[in-house]
Amino acid sequence: MAYLPRVLLLLLLTALLTRDTSAVLPPGFSTFFASARCPDGWFDEPSSAGRLIVSVADGAESGVTVNRPLKDQEDREHQHPYSLSLNLPVKHIAAIDCCDSHGACAGSYPLAGFTSNHTSGLPFTQLILCTVNHTHPNNAHLFAPFSAVAYFPGSLSCPAHWQPLPEAQGRVLLPGTDRIGLLQSPHAPLASGQLPTHVHDFVATLNVSTQSYAGVDGCCNDELGEAGSYRLPSVASVASSNLPYIQLLTCINQNQTFDSALPVDTYLFSESGCAPGWNTSLELLGRFPVANPTLGLPGAAFGGSSLSPLETSAVNHTHLVSGTIELPDCEVGLISGCCSSGYAVTGPVHFLSTSAPAPVDIPFVWLPLCSQTTPTGSPP
Repeated sequence: MAYLPRVLLLLLLTALLTRDTSAVLPPGFSTFFASARCPDGWFDEPSSAGRLIVSVADGAESGVTVNRPLKDQEDREHQHPYSLSLNLPVKHIAAIDCCDSHGACAGSYPLAGFTSNHTSGLPFTQLILCTVNHTHPNNAHLFAPFSAVAYFPGSLSCPAHWQPLPEAQGRVLLPGTDRIGLLQSPHAPLASGQLPTHVHDFVATLNVSTQSYAGVDGCCNDELGEAGSYRLPSVASVASSNLPYIQLLTCINQNQTFDSALPVDTYLFSESGCAPGWNTSLELLGRFPVANPTLGLPGAAFGGSSLSPLETSAVNHTHLVSGTIELPDCEVGLISGCCSSGYAVTGPVHFLSTSAPAPVDIPFVWLPLCSQTTPTGSPP
């Protein structure tokens, strides 16, 4: 009799999780597929092509797009503007202003430019996103299991027996496993239409060569600058990764059944793990799904390495930062030579630096992604 409570619990759960006629797929139901084209009775969701999918709970925000779509297997490049200033201090010399022009003037020298281009480094996979044709005769008896998560483009609210998934608001659904469950990245969710942005720190080191004069340091010429190595901590300004996305209403199934009947090659996110007859899609684990671009290759994986299970920080990337400051001449009434030294030389001063690593700020939420192996029930 020790096991009776467990048996009763299982019977109760079975009674609760039985199908009813409301389980049939509602209009607008959209999900990814492993196939090269949508199955019969389904159609491509064209406005999503070449875009990440950012989930929203308010249908009024669904359909908002940011940036232009990606091409086939494109991890888009981006760059950052930067600005810095070299402050060259005065180094006094006992001379008049005429006539040697080898020395550079003291003063402040601003410089503005752009970092090198770099991709996001995120891991992607491109998959076809298909929407059910609710009136097609093939689809009259299709249904999804309890806790299935789907997109509903064009809908203002979740259908009956489905509800919004608040943990996904403003985030990309990232394929995970039952062991990971639902896990958010630390990034704040995107507001409607918000550009994901990030910054990079960098240090510019400018080595200003030295010039010597046949004279002495001292009063009273204060035109010349001082040579030396100048380390300038700087920040490359906020910029977008230029990755495109579309916001789609995202809902979770509350119909009380674990049975399902969906086309072969269906991928389905699930809040509570894969239902019977479904397996975790390990080949997509930790890769950001992009709705297959126009003329894209469905199923192609590109970009960086897949995120490890439970990893909540996106992949870091860096940029090269370079520039040239031109130091103007300041004439002094001495000739170059021995033995007064340490004066800045006129002419170009170059620098080349690598920025500190930083991730692109694409907020995401791990969610089990399942693929159907065997339909587990027949329609009600």
